[in-house]
Amino acid sequence: MWGDETENSQPYYGLNLLVVVRDGLRIPAQHYLLNGLEVSVYYWEEISILHQARTFTEEWPWSSNNYRTRIVLHEKNGWLRKLDAAVQKSESADPTDAVRESTLLLVGHLGKLRDAQLTNNTVEMKAECWRIAWGAIELTLLLNRRYVRRDYWKEVFECPLQTPDLRNELELLLELTPSSTEIMAKAAEKLSAQLFEMVGRRGISVASSELKV
Repeated sequence: MWGDETENSQPYYGLNLLVVVRDGLRIPAQHYLLNGLEVSVYYWEEISILHQARTFTEEWPWSSNNYRTRIVLHEKNGWLRKLDAAVQKSESADPTDAVRESTLLLVGHLGKLRDAQLTNNTVEMKAECWRIAWGAIELTLLLNRRYVRRDYWKEVFECPLQTPDLRNELELLLELTPSSTEIMAKAAEKLSAQLFEMVGRRGISVASSELKV
């Protein structure tokens, strides 16, 4: 078992079971209904799960805890030592590419927000503000090299490196605080600019004068 269910934090969500199989063995996921709960069984090749566990990508804040928090139902030949070793490698991996990729995704959403402003498309503006909020959470976690353990909303505000008004801006972008689309857009611009500055101070650049094709 892995994920939130191992801590019983989502007792009605369902149950996820992961089975690690030999490389080259492809088995489709199975889904069942047991006592009103969905039970999902996923079969992952060994090479795939070890690769994902050892790499540091923009998904690391969201997926990393899955490799650490688990209830083992069956283990053969001490296989989990391989998984723990792979996870340890991700701890010391260079975060530059992950931070850069997350920053570029944020740049893309900011561009779409500006396009939506030109046509006064309020639905699209709100959607992009929502995406920028999630991108800001992800980038903040990456810059602090933190992964989500239980409560991402609480944990992101505990990060030592964050923008000055992160909570208020996120609440605006996610419409937890009622506001106009104009104010939401201004908050998105401000938050993005501050995050880009934080990334720049890390010596990570997303701009280039050379284009390689």
